[in-house]
Amino acid sequence: MTDTRFWKLLLVVAIICLPINLLLAGDWPTYQNDTQRSSISQDNLSMPLHLNWRYQAAIAPKPAWAEPAKTDYWHREANLKPRVVFDKAYHVIRVADKVYFGSSADDKIYCLNASTGAEIWSYFTGGPVRLAPTYSNGLLYTGSDDGVVYCLNAESGELVWEINTAVDKRFIPGNEKIISISPIRTGVLVDDGIAYFCSGIFPNEGVDLYAVQADNGNVIWKKSHIGISPQGYLLASKNNLYIPTGRTTPRIFSREDGK
Repeated sequence: MTDTRFWKLLLVVAIICLPINLLLAGDWPTYQNDTQRSSISQDNLSMPLHLNWRYQAAIAPKPAWAEPAKTDYWHREANLKPRVVFDKAYHVIRVADKVYFGSSADDKIYCLNASTGAEIWSYFTGGPVRLAPTYSNGLLYTGSDDGVVYCLNAESGELVWEINTAVDKRFIPGNEKIISISPIRTGVLVDDGIAYFCSGIFPNEGVDLYAVQADNGNVIWKKSHIGISPQGYLLASKNNLYIPTGRTTPRIFSREDGK
């Protein structure tokens, strides 16, 4: 199967194949289930699986980066593979009877009924949403290419608070969109009542790492000009944050103060 065909198939963002009585089993509140991105669930599947419903997004994902040239003649490397692929598909999370995902195509957060696939609510941001939202204590957290982090009521989709990291910063053309010079390309990691995220991807324009109160958005600390290009999901251990940087190795920062 070609790469193009594969990603087109991922337009179907939620194909629920579990029996109805298993839909409300263990939650999957963030990308790969937890802050360590373990992708492990305690639920057991009952075979055979059956299709309960199918939801297809109206528009295909709009990834941030095109695939690389097949050959790097300068470094004499051939058959290059893309490495910045965090937003090739719409990643889905589920809590109780609701499914959530963000769209890089129409700049929205969606909430679906987990039993039927029917849309319950949607919320417009000011730019593409490239990573899955995060659920914690009845709230839904997401970042957007408009440079804003949003906290929504997970039941109703109403805005609880937002942080605009792009105040007084310019907007630029990006992937056939107008985006902030400081897009949120790490999603939002929530743990122990604190939400962490990065703002910006261009080190020479300033990239900042934030820790804020998850319930109200008040800034606990902010580490400015961290000198990396953060792209992809944050990962957390007890003391550290691990930040992916696209084509280079991840960087590690302290959860206590951002050092």
